[in-house]
Amino acid sequence: MVSIKISKAMLIAAFLSQTLAHPGHDLTQEIAERSAFIQNSKRASNCDVALRKRGIDSKQQERRRRAIQEARAARGLPQSKL
Repeated sequence: MVSIKISKAMLIAAFLSQTLAHPGHDLTQEIAERSAFIQNSKRASNCDVALRKRGIDSKQQERRRRAIQEARAARGLPQSKL
């Protein structure tokens, strides 16, 4: 009986500590700030274009496709139609 009361008290305290730690924290603002940063980041946009021009992304896709096919063949699983 006493342990149940202690457990309930600890549970309530845990929930309260979470709600009191960041009262009124608005995630939409944080998400908007992160999105704006990523859109304005030179590195993110330049790397993507450069990697596509060099064909790195298609090489990575093909390498992953082969690895999947080899793993499926080694386990005797039917081949996927990728």
